Amino acid sequence: MEQPNSNVALLAMREARRLFYSTRGVRMLTRQELYDAVISLNEWRFFSYKQLSQISGVSLTKLRGMIHNNVAAGKFNPKSLDTLIQLRLNKTNNRPVNSVLVQAALKDGNSPVTITRCTGITAAEIKRALRDNQGVHIQ
Repeated sequence: MEQPNSNVALLAMREARRLFYSTRGVRMLTRQELYDAVISLNEWRFFSYKQLSQISGVSLTKLRGMIHNNVAAGKFNPKSLDTLIQLRLNKTNNRPVNSVLVQAALKDGNSPVTITRCTGITAAEIKRALRDNQGVHIQ
């Protein structure tokens, strides 16, 4: 799976976080605003149909009729966007992998593939960061 540019990943995740929280907050989007936001987020070519649905609450059927998307991705929990963004920022700034954040992202249901794609942290770095933490086992 191709790794996105770190700026693309960070910008796409920030836009996804805004959309995710705007669909669950006090100020709800109109239907058209929601569809426009999903179309905009899809332009990054970062999230799969299923992930876009999880972020926006728009059904997969509706998304398939609205947009074209050929992104392949692993298990994802949009509630982890803050954690994934922080891990990406740490990686971009050459900081050590934060095993507590990696463990939290895994416990939230994100696959190692998704963590790698979103953060730039390699599978080997994920395993190394968790080696001494027995709470999470990755496959």
